[in-house]
Amino acid sequence: MQLGHQAPVSAVRWVNDGKHLVSLAEDGSIIFWDAKSGIILDRVQVPGRWPNEPNSRRLYYYNFDVRRDGKTATLIFTEDGKNRVTEPDFCPLTANRGGFWCSFSLNLETREIAGDQTVIVPDDIQGPGDEEPFPLSPDGLLRPGPNHDNGIPGLIDPNDENYAFNDSTCTSRARCRYGVNLVPQDDDKQTIALTGSPRSYLTDVDVTADGRYLVKIESLRNDTESRIETLDLFGSTETNGFLPGRPYHDVRWLDEGRYMLFSNGYFATNDMPKALEGFPPALIVDQDCAKEDSCSAVESYGDMQALSGDNQFLGVGSLSGCFKSGLRHECPVEFEEMSSNGSATHLPLAASVSIYTSAGKWRLMKQPDWDRQTITAIKLSPNLKQLAVATRERDDDLTNPDSEQLLRVWLFDVSGETLVSPPREIAKFVHPLSATIENLLFDTPDGMRREDHFAEIIREGGISFDNDSTIENLYFTPDGRKILFTQSISAHYQDSDLVVVDSSGTAELIRVSDTSTDIVPISNDRAVDLYKRQIIDIGKGEVVASIAGSFALTTGGPIEQAKLFWAATEDGAIEFWDSENFTKLLTFYTFPDNRFFAVTPEGRYDTNLSPDTDMVRWIVPDAPWQSLAPQTFMRDFYQPGLYRKLLECRAAGDCATTFKSLPSFADLTRVLPQVKIVDVSENKDGRQATVTFEAIEGFDKNAVNGGTRSGLFSPRLFLNNRLIGQYPDEPYVVGADVSDANETLDQWRKKNRIKIKPDADGIYRYALTVPLPTRPGTEQLNFSAYAFNESRIKSDTATFVYQRKIKPAPRKPRAYVISTGINDYHEDRLDLNYAEPDARLIADRLKNIPGYEVRQLVLAGNGSADGRPKPTDKLSVQSALALVMSERDRGKNLARLRRAGVDAQMLEASTADDIVIISFSGHGWADKDGDFYLLPSDGKWPDSQNLPDVSTLLSTTDITYLLRATQAADISLIIDACHSGASVDSGDFKPGPMGDRGLGQLAFDKGIRILTAAQASDVALEDASLSHGLLTYALAGDDGGGITADSGHAERDENGRILLDKWLSYAVKRLPELATDKRLSGLGSADRSNGSSFFFPGRTASRKQKIQQPVLFDFNSRPSFIALRVQLEGRDTASDKRQ
Repeated sequence: MQLGHQAPVSAVRWVNDGKHLVSLAEDGSIIFWDAKSGIILDRVQVPGRWPNEPNSRRLYYYNFDVRRDGKTATLIFTEDGKNRVTEPDFCPLTANRGGFWCSFSLNLETREIAGDQTVIVPDDIQGPGDEEPFPLSPDGLLRPGPNHDNGIPGLIDPNDENYAFNDSTCTSRARCRYGVNLVPQDDDKQTIALTGSPRSYLTDVDVTADGRYLVKIESLRNDTESRIETLDLFGSTETNGFLPGRPYHDVRWLDEGRYMLFSNGYFATNDMPKALEGFPPALIVDQDCAKEDSCSAVESYGDMQALSGDNQFLGVGSLSGCFKSGLRHECPVEFEEMSSNGSATHLPLAASVSIYTSAGKWRLMKQPDWDRQTITAIKLSPNLKQLAVATRERDDDLTNPDSEQLLRVWLFDVSGETLVSPPREIAKFVHPLSATIENLLFDTPDGMRREDHFAEIIREGGISFDNDSTIENLYFTPDGRKILFTQSISAHYQDSDLVVVDSSGTAELIRVSDTSTDIVPISNDRAVDLYKRQIIDIGKGEVVASIAGSFALTTGGPIEQAKLFWAATEDGAIEFWDSENFTKLLTFYTFPDNRFFAVTPEGRYDTNLSPDTDMVRWIVPDAPWQSLAPQTFMRDFYQPGLYRKLLECRAAGDCATTFKSLPSFADLTRVLPQVKIVDVSENKDGRQATVTFEAIEGFDKNAVNGGTRSGLFSPRLFLNNRLIGQYPDEPYVVGADVSDANETLDQWRKKNRIKIKPDADGIYRYALTVPLPTRPGTEQLNFSAYAFNESRIKSDTATFVYQRKIKPAPRKPRAYVISTGINDYHEDRLDLNYAEPDARLIADRLKNIPGYEVRQLVLAGNGSADGRPKPTDKLSVQSALALVMSERDRGKNLARLRRAGVDAQMLEASTADDIVIISFSGHGWADKDGDFYLLPSDGKWPDSQNLPDVSTLLSTTDITYLLRATQAADISLIIDACHSGASVDSGDFKPGPMGDRGLGQLAFDKGIRILTAAQASDVALEDASLSHGLLTYALAGDDGGGITADSGHAERDENGRILLDKWLSYAVKRLPELATDKRLSGLGSADRSNGSSFFFPGRTASRKQKIQQPVLFDFNSRPSFIALRVQLEGRDTASDKRQ
């Protein structure tokens, strides 16, 4: 991951003959940088504990050296120059010198780091450390220096308490990008900023119980604002960010569609009037209110938690008017002091539990008189029927060492708005004041007598009860049978005991020593210590495993059905672990704007980042100084839907068959060809341009696996990220056999090998003449190109930004709409009832598209009785599509359609200003390998045969070759047929620059939107009560259709328009809702006579078929620019007025 340091850089060293720089930061992170490109080659973490909290104990850098052999580096740390390094949490025993030093050695090639007691250390702690932490480069041309944020030289001024932190990549001192600037000694050259990519800084995270939805909070502007984003981890729905304009710190899902935000308040100074206003209210958030910034607010109370889904909450004490100042909360009510670790407790001192009801107000619940007890924590059980309450009761006499503090945990039954009395006391602890005194004396400095230290404590303010022992966090196990909480047992940060109590009160409590205060149950018998990254068996009361990693986890929880648990880190990563053997299964890196990169330990990954992203690189152990582009191993290691498949296979117990074995990295040729766009020249009218680009084979004589030459295959040219040309390019002939099924690598090489000869320098040159758009907003053209090596690995992408010199006369944009509906099949048993009405309805809804001359062709009907072809046979459908794709064989295609009784003169080859919308309603079929076919009316599938004659069907390969030739500005394909999801994804499709020939690959390359009526393994339905197929009805039906005759229900943009992509995505949401439509009571029945006309040959229909789930394949990075409905003066219109 191309993520820079999270802490200031302490020192750097030049390695590998000055080609690379190694930087060491205050948090023990080590980064290997490519000094020329700024790419992060690798990263290493010094072992030990590196807390990021202010004033916390940790190791401090002392020296960093590279040995003469250039293969090993040594690092020396000390704690603070005063105390001996004693704790193995901070300095592993293998690195501890038994004194002030902690030393390590780092292998610069294998990147292995380990404690090393043989490193030579100074005799005197007061001696000089690193005299030159930022040395000049070996050639003397570059001077390194620390930077922060986006490359700002130096570090943040620690005296500026209100530093602005306006950049979301640097939100506070502890949450900022840190790196190195390489400053040229020649003033004429630019500084090279080594920063890495921005990361998410997670304040809190929650994942729904089924593991599907994630919500995260990121702190902004020095914790005065927040950004909240939700993410569908299965990747099937859109999600949105939310900027409430206030700081929020805790989030919890209320149900699948709503979550609750809680604030810990502001850290206020006298020049922050907004912060002095107090705690922001808690917010109940759903997707709609987040868009409109109209979410319901609830006055903040301590320890708030949801009692029901009807906006009922419990809490302890109002936080209205409270804010943080120094190490205290300032509050109208008495407030607990902050813990010694610097984090504030969330509870005011209160003696009652309050409830917030649907009436919109807080009031006290019915509960017992707590007398002198103060409530310090509350927690509802998972079934919301019990409430655990922690209390504290203290003697007032602080001069008597025998004075006591009494801590209890009570358990109530919850009935409506009442805490049922009497409660059960399930835990009780007595802390004498003398124990607090012992804790205070624990940190007596070396050389100081305990009695002198005690006298000093008295002089500085006396003695009070130790607040660290207060019970502040309560947890239930998922089954509600055990309650967990922690008690700090010393003044040392995160030194605590975990206490486990049976909620029945019949079993003895279990105490686990030496834990932190951050404990989360992950199952009924296991808990995770987030800070120490340990698994605790809560039944046996012992640590049973450690979780690999150097930084503390911040929150977590179980996903019981998948037998795993998740845990988040502050730097934007969510880790998923096996809850039985505690092996890491997946790391899910989150980035701002809901981008992500998920990867398993063996290298499988999924992402919504661009294939050319600069946020990820590969490194292979056999080539430690070579950084590989992100797409290098995409073909074999990219696994779309990785997280979803992981959860599903773990629930089913079939992960071994779900994930195929991965090939060896060593077998792939990693040398890549190089591509460069050298020229773009427009013709006289500016409607075409000739693009010249060059390609050359890559060569690396030192390639470790013997693959020294890249080979050069299938160079491709793109305009604004859409494929406009490739070589070689085979023209399509209607009716030709173009099967590409099960193409081997050798066959791919043969088809895509370069057939022209290079020049004397080995350079292959290409010149492609391409049409250019003339619509407004296309004054700047972004060309790009790439090729493939012999292992089908994509080269780096070459880019060329061209500013047009000629303003072309605009073309009249045309919208071609071709709708096919087949009721009448050659095989009578295949006949449908409503496919033809589907085609006509789609055509009717699209007869007017604002700004376009609409040219329509409907292919439907039974044909003539004289034996002429039907307008829906295979050749007729192919010919109609071919007419709008290119000028090739136009006369032949028109003649074929005339013989079928179709006049298609209105169809012409589409230009770069035209759009094409194609719909098909009829039968679809997928074979056992997942290859998909449309059944034209003359498709042959005899009743005696289990399988159709595929030569008579319209394959996705046929469709791919037809669509590949078009230069249209936008193409959409709607397939209302069974198993139509297989047209793109039959299970192994990977949206990316793979160089494949399938329809999914073309959709990715050309930005074609494909809406399918059903998933690959599912059927599509039509219904007599609607007189349409369900997908078509969701798109265009009179009642609730995405677009209707003059309006529509699809989502509109800020200008009131229904855009093409929103119309298609609306059907994905709308169609499943039809399952509750009362008109469809017979939906899915196998009996066609009762209202559903679903039937599919060769399949045994169940008595009740679940409703289908459409799929929209849309790989465009930008929304559609095509408005199907616009709003003018309060009314919708579909006129052709140019918008």
